[in-house]
Amino acid sequence: MKICTNHFTCIAVSASVLVVALIACPASAADIIYVNASATGAGDGSSWDDAFTNVGPALAAAQSGNQVWVAKGTYVGCITLKEGVELYGGFAGTEGPGFDLAGRELEANETILDGNQAGSVVTAPERATQNTLIDGFTVTGGKAASWGGIYCYRSSPTISNCTITGNTAAGLWGGGGGIYCDYSSPTISNCTITGNTASYGYGGGGIFCIWDSSPTISNCTITGNSTSYGLGGGGIHCWNSSSPTISNCTITGNAASGTYGGYGGGIYCSSSSPTISNCTIAGNTGEDDGGGISCYGGSPAISNCTITGNTASDAGGIYCYDCTATLTNSILWGNEAKGTGPQIALKRYGDPCTLTVRYCDVAGGAMAAYVEADCTLDLDATNIDADPLFVNAATAVRRQGLRLHHRLPRRAAEPRRSTGHLRSTVGIR
Repeated sequence: MKICTNHFTCIAVSASVLVVALIACPASAADIIYVNASATGAGDGSSWDDAFTNVGPALAAAQSGNQVWVAKGTYVGCITLKEGVELYGGFAGTEGPGFDLAGRELEANETILDGNQAGSVVTAPERATQNTLIDGFTVTGGKAASWGGIYCYRSSPTISNCTITGNTAAGLWGGGGGIYCDYSSPTISNCTITGNTASYGYGGGGIFCIWDSSPTISNCTITGNSTSYGLGGGGIHCWNSSSPTISNCTITGNAASGTYGGYGGGIYCSSSSPTISNCTIAGNTGEDDGGGISCYGGSPAISNCTITGNTASDAGGIYCYDCTATLTNSILWGNEAKGTGPQIALKRYGDPCTLTVRYCDVAGGAMAAYVEADCTLDLDATNIDADPLFVNAATAVRRQGLRLHHRLPRRAAEPRRSTGHLRSTVGIR
């Protein structure tokens, strides 16, 4: 016997065993509200023919547990999600209630939410949980004083399979051209975040996390985002006790510049402790410190990453300032700095800075690092300085086709670990 408690969970029951499996049960017709810009029917959302013609009214009519299905097209205006409601795009406009959501063709049926420069395109309501979901949209045209594409305040929705592009945070205290998280920890997965700008204020062209915000960011491409005039974080900026988990991401071609910053072309973390694993961080630019990653305070942990082709004034690869950081089983190669430390720079303003490096391939080894007095670079014999032999090295950053022919040393007692994104996009052999 199979019992569907909701469209998320099915419970299969036998005489001797109870098995709970998280599988996608088809939503019933009563659970679905339809949106189609070209619909000409009753406009009550009960079918594709009688669909709402814009997203806002459909969300207003939805109740917790409903799904809102949106057909391909462009929908102009800013929307607010609703707690417990799942908003899906990428439909042709012919799918029935039993349609498998995994079968959507998101590129062929592109569904665009366009803010028309009138504010944040998508706002997550306060106290929203992961059951509040947006999936399968292009989010563009957002422009506000403090945020651009998606705004989360004390809210932790799920953001999946979205392209977030062409949004701007333009105000004095602004940040997060693509996504802004304030006391919020959304789950962000399988998204492309590109071409967003934070033109003033805190920075965070792609994603900005502030005040105890610790989003989970996985399987995302964060590329071509920028900051100007603000602090930094062309791709991601995490600030003031914000400690995101960033995994299996490609962070490339982002830029941080500005009168008051320019730190961290790829990632900038200030008084925060992100966990960064299985990522490719390549071809980013920091006008000031840290082309790939810049850390001020906190205890960032970086593992199974390739950090290459980044540039900055100081520390093309990783810049650590008053922090305690770890770098494990990673590649730090081909980064450039106009000043000190092409691969690594450690400096202090108040607290001593320590970077512990284990089982890594670091170009130039300790000689490629700048270490100020009272700072410590713990780079022991588990590390190597050997050409990683990137395939197509001249175009690796542009094509994101990094692969290696060299095996990094491992702990003698350590079982062989999967390196996730590192194996798939960097290809250790």
